[in-house]
Amino acid sequence: MGAFVNILVGLSVGALVVIQGGMNSRVMVALGGAMPATLINFIIGALALFAFMVITGSVTSLSGIAQAPRWSLLAGVAGVMLVMGTAFLIPRIGTAHTVALLVVGQALTSLAFDHFGLLGVPVIQISMTRLIGCGLLALGAIVIGR
Repeated sequence: MGAFVNILVGLSVGALVVIQGGMNSRVMVALGGAMPATLINFIIGALALFAFMVITGSVTSLSGIAQAPRWSLLAGVAGVMLVMGTAFLIPRIGTAHTVALLVVGQALTSLAFDHFGLLGVPVIQISMTRLIGCGLLALGAIVIGR
């Protein structure tokens, strides 16, 4: 059951990347830029998250933030760049090509993170099979972009 739930969550989050990107690209066109669209996205997202936390009773103290490495707080910057990047790209190259490029970037970065155990992830050595898989993903992104 756990594997099925993991697959379902992964596929659902993947679908949300497309849906959110499409929505953000419309806001970007309306506002005339990716930065204002991203700001609106994060304001509404923060309000929604706060509401979910109140509804579920999971509003907790933030005092534990002192134990987090300072660099880890930059994850929010990565989120901004992801949202802004999709809002920027979708009107220019389409949703399918944008998402294909995102997947290739994720796969290549994941290989490095796995191989070197970056940020504490389990070490999984780069293999020829994994490299071929990334190459096929890259080829798919090229084909989708044509």
